[in-house]
Amino acid sequence: MKNERTFRAYFVYFVSMLCLVLLRAASALGWLEGISAKIGASVAFSLFAQCFSMGLVPLTLYFLLLTKRGSRLKTLKTDFRLNGIRARNFPEILVITLATIYVTTCISAVWQGALGLIGFRSGGTSGGTGGGIDFVISQIFIVAVLPAIFEELTNRGVLGAAEKNEKEYILFSALLFALMHQNVTQTGYTFVAGLVMAALCFYTNGIWASVFFHFMNNFISVLRAYTGALDFLNRFFGLALGGGIGSVLGALLFVMSVVLIVMSFCRIKNRMPKKLPRYTVTEFCSFKNFDDEKPNNREKIFLWLTVGMNSAATIFSLVWGLLR
Repeated sequence: MKNERTFRAYFVYFVSMLCLVLLRAASALGWLEGISAKIGASVAFSLFAQCFSMGLVPLTLYFLLLTKRGSRLKTLKTDFRLNGIRARNFPEILVITLATIYVTTCISAVWQGALGLIGFRSGGTSGGTGGGIDFVISQIFIVAVLPAIFEELTNRGVLGAAEKNEKEYILFSALLFALMHQNVTQTGYTFVAGLVMAALCFYTNGIWASVFFHFMNNFISVLRAYTGALDFLNRFFGLALGGGIGSVLGALLFVMSVVLIVMSFCRIKNRMPKKLPRYTVTEFCSFKNFDDEKPNNREKIFLWLTVGMNSAATIFSLVWGLLR
């Protein structure tokens, strides 16, 4: 096989996503009712999904299958790009984060509108301003902190062991991130957000840039949904997406945001080292014979199995919404 590490890394990711699918099934069948009765159904599901399906499972399998004794932490740092954010890149990262939040909000609104036109009905989301500070803090932890850590470790970290090629890493990471949600209402904007996070991770050679993006995106969503702190944003989005002159200005801002994102990435990319290490040398992959072996499509079999499985779950959510 051309690259055993790619095969093993996608296997790790597949098992992680399989655990997530089984967890959703268990939740739907009421098998989590005991825990849900104490801490709430959404909290119970989120804790299991993040800490187990995208935390314990992939990290354990990664260490067992993709590292060797004596160099595990070094291999982890290379594959997961555990490098700090360079101060000179932070202004661009912040601009990309804020601009992308606006862009994905617009895409989400258009996506939801398109689904509505074909008769799709969403199950709805909870929100409001009466939860209290303790509730808001718990939501920040569950919705912003945990996903920013565990979803990035899985979608940017584990996949960093599978793909070192720029285009394949960014594209597959975004595709898998979007399908991971297994919810058609989230597929459109999460794919775009996934592209940006994967690009941030790749071009800064550090996962913490995507962790920061992920946290800020979800943190702002929590504040908008459960507090009055960002009511001005809700009013702004209502104006920009509500039709009339507001939508014209919103469209112009959308274009400007995309331009800012592209320009910021260009600045970051220009600061990249001329040559980055392409592969981590372990017992599974060496530079010596890598180029001599013929390509073998088997190395990505678990990538396509994951795409198929999560696509089926996403299609199911679409059908369910159409029949609701």
